[in-house]
Amino acid sequence: MARLMTSAFAPLLTLAATGLVLAACSQPPAGQQPAAERAETAQTAAPAVTITLTPLAAGPDSFETVRVALRLEGVSVPAGEALLGLPLVTGNVDTVATVLSDLAARDEDGVLNLEARDAAPAMEDGYGDDAQAREWVTNRATRGTIEVEYSVPAEATLPPRGPAPPYSFLQDGGGVSAAGHVFILMPPGETQYRTTIDWDLSEATPDSRAVSSLGEGRVEAGDAMTANTIRSGFYMAGDIETWPEDVPSGGFFGAVQGTPPFDAAELLS
Repeated sequence: MARLMTSAFAPLLTLAATGLVLAACSQPPAGQQPAAERAETAQTAAPAVTITLTPLAAGPDSFETVRVALRLEGVSVPAGEALLGLPLVTGNVDTVATVLSDLAARDEDGVLNLEARDAAPAMEDGYGDDAQAREWVTNRATRGTIEVEYSVPAEATLPPRGPAPPYSFLQDGGGVSAAGHVFILMPPGETQYRTTIDWDLSEATPDSRAVSSLGEGRVEAGDAMTANTIRSGFYMAGDIETWPEDVPSGGFFGAVQGTPPFDAAELLS
């Protein structure tokens, strides 16, 4: 099976006969916003999130898990309120909400104890059209920078529900990928965050590369992003190819996991 992604924050189009995933570009990538506007955004949008993804290899060409780390700055959550949330199902695809492991959180006062609950939140809670979400409630008010870590399987572990977009984790062809819809925990709500996507490839397969819909490697988004926008991106690492080979800091690019039954570079060009 092959998977192809482009620089996009948009619904994905599936070509079922080939196992291919294609996304149409609709969101300006990082670096496209003028520097003066980026500086103004940074000053006015105080909350910030850094998401670091660490793919863990299971062998020379396969992955076992992906470790996710969040660093939240400028975020304050009262005791008994949800610090994190994720829909249970999105687009008829089960998320990792019920299978993630090793969830831990801390702030400047130490460990935060989180209790899971399932809720049917309102639209303004930032879960889109999905009727039910799993939320993690903090036992006390948070203070200062919040750091969260958890691990998710590198392959979809729940049976398919039927026709659905290709959001779930795919561990194949020497790479691993998924849409943020299924695995990125964020605080509920429509808050906009100064967003950084980063990667740690120290435990990945040899010669791994990593891209998101914002670009290759560590990328700071040009515009502030809501949790829903962050989740609308695609994330891919491992033995992947890109077009152009050197991913630009702005504009169009594509990445391919596996070997599709056509010339992917020609299609992307």
